[in-house]
Amino acid sequence: MNVFFLFFIICCAVLQGCNARAGVSMAAGTAGDNIRVCDGEGDIVDQSAGMEVIARLSRAYGDAADVVGGFIGSSRCPEWLEGMYFDGAELVMQVTCDTVEARRALEEAAGVGTFRLERTDSGHPSQKQLKELMMRMRRRLAACGDTLLQSNVVGNGVGLRTINVTMIVCNAEWQRRFRTEVMDSPLLEFHGSTGDEPCTLSGTPDTLGVALMAEPAVLPVTAGAVRLVMSNGSGAGVEFGQSHVLAYERDGRWLVLPGNPNSNLLLLEVEPGDTCVMKADLYPGLNRNRPGRYRYFKEVEIGGEAVTLMAEFRLQ
Repeated sequence: MNVFFLFFIICCAVLQGCNARAGVSMAAGTAGDNIRVCDGEGDIVDQSAGMEVIARLSRAYGDAADVVGGFIGSSRCPEWLEGMYFDGAELVMQVTCDTVEARRALEEAAGVGTFRLERTDSGHPSQKQLKELMMRMRRRLAACGDTLLQSNVVGNGVGLRTINVTMIVCNAEWQRRFRTEVMDSPLLEFHGSTGDEPCTLSGTPDTLGVALMAEPAVLPVTAGAVRLVMSNGSGAGVEFGQSHVLAYERDGRWLVLPGNPNSNLLLLEVEPGDTCVMKADLYPGLNRNRPGRYRYFKEVEIGGEAVTLMAEFRLQ
């Protein structure tokens, strides 16, 4: 499979998932194969017809013959073609010109007409407009001079109708700070933890011969990270990813401590008799951590059995 084609398919799935819906899963092949996507509501839709149109338009309008997608704004692409997205199984092409003219030109270029047209004056921004706004926002963020704000923003991208901004701490204060110092637009949509979400996780520090502890168990309130040690005294391997959850106690309730939601898919393993040392960032400048009890949760598999390990520590 063309690696660029697979990358574009994944981008389309992510873009569709940004439409205020649940995550997207898919199985993809080459153009013309069945391309099935979960629409976030439990239904499976087949986007093969739309992807075939994209593949054909890529050959007609793209600057690189072996790249499927990414032709919007290319030197060979009509200026009136502003973007595209999937609405379920249906491909939608965003245009600025008369739709009769646009359909004639697109059908001639693609050889098929299995798509819907949407004029950009319909009240919705086009993907091209959103991308231009996102690039302007990125330049302003890089030049704003507020390093704490810059470190708080850990992701941004174009959604279906919005510019998505992901923050470590995403409460009203930080959203207002972003709008004041970087950009204020009704098209901005913020994502991240506020620090007030209840943590309902439970775990154990020692089970099936595997132990997890914080070393040291008491840290200064200004500490930037906590060190975790996992010891495998079982007879099986312990497998886990890089994701974890931190929580803190406030007024007798356990709440989620905001952290970077981005993590890679690397799978790690601790062999029997081995020890693994990990680190979890506490982001004291963003979280304004207070003295008290904190917990670290890690989901692992011990010999194929799913377990949630937990280590408790204090800040003082």
